[in-house]
Formats: sequence, structure tokens, C-alpha cells
Amino acid sequence: MAIQINGNGTITGVSVGGLPDGIVDTDMLAANAVTAAKKGSGSILQVQNTYTNGQVSTTSTDWATTGVTVSITPSATTSKILLNFSNSHYNGTTNHHCYFAYFRDSTNLGSDSNGQQLLTGASGNGLWNTVSMAYLDSPNTTSSVTYSIRWKLGSQGGTSYLMYASSMNLSFTAMEIAA
Repeated sequence: MAIQINGNGTITGVSVGGLPDGIVDTDMLAANAVTAAKKGSGSILQVQNTYTNGQVSTTSTDWATTGVTVSITPSATTSKILLNFSNSHYNGTTNHHCYFAYFRDSTNLGSDSNGQQLLTGASGNGLWNTVSMAYLDSPNTTSSVTYSIRWKLGSQGGTSYLMYASSMNLSFTAMEIAA
């Protein structure tokens, strides 16, 4: 079939792979023209981020909210959501444990009933730690999901703080990854 330029601006007769390399570049593609399926497995499809500051504390031995959440609407049920959180933490009490876990809506994504035990207090008048967690979730939905960071103290009790100093900031990121 011969290549033909029609009066309405369309071209017919071009077969797949019929254009020379380099003839179509990213500037020629329409916005959002490449779908998630075309991007391929492992591609980052979207990023949602929450950025906040202001001290948060807990004395709870049950899961308590930190007030830090991020919502994301997956584009496919097969998508994975990569969660990433990092911040400074201060144990205000000697020799106590503090646990952190991700929650999807009301579901604890922790590996056991305690979630991830990330911090253990040491002797002295408290201890600064860095909280850093990454988790790959499979929500199996195209509806909006809200992820939160929750925490609790071990049976020893005490007080724990996030963003202990007013100059500290917290970032919580959710990235949709193509399956």
C-alpha cells in the first residue's frame, strides 16, 4: 500500500516500524499518550507525597496515628505501591521500645502483631534515632487508598516524639509501580 497524505492531515499506508529511527521523538507525543501498559513492568506510574513539620508525640501502647497520611489511586489492580518514610525520632524515656507500621486504610501492613520494631531505647535520658521504612504493597484495587504511619510504645510505656525540634520536617511518599 502506498503512503498517502489525506486532506484532513492524516497519513495512511504506514506499517508498524515503517518510519526511520529518530523520526518520532518525545516532543511529538501527545501528553499522556504512553499508557501504563506501554511503560512496562517496574515503571513508576505516579508519585504522591506528603510533607509536614511540627512535633508529634505518643504515650500509647496501642497503635496511634502520627497524623501523617498519603492517598493514591492505582491505575491498575496489578500495580504495586512503594511506600517510603524517613524521619528523626526521639525516645523520651530510658529503655523502652517504639514500634512503627504502615497501615492501608485500617489494615496493618506490619509483618507481625507489633509491626516493624525499628527502635529500641538505651540507657540514659533518651535516645535519638532515625526512622526509615520502605514497603511494597499490593492493594489490588483501582480505588483510592490512604496509607498512614502509625506507632506505639512497648509495654514499658514512656513518651516518643517525631519531628522533635521545630526545624524538623517529615516526608512520606507513595509511588505506583507497574507490575
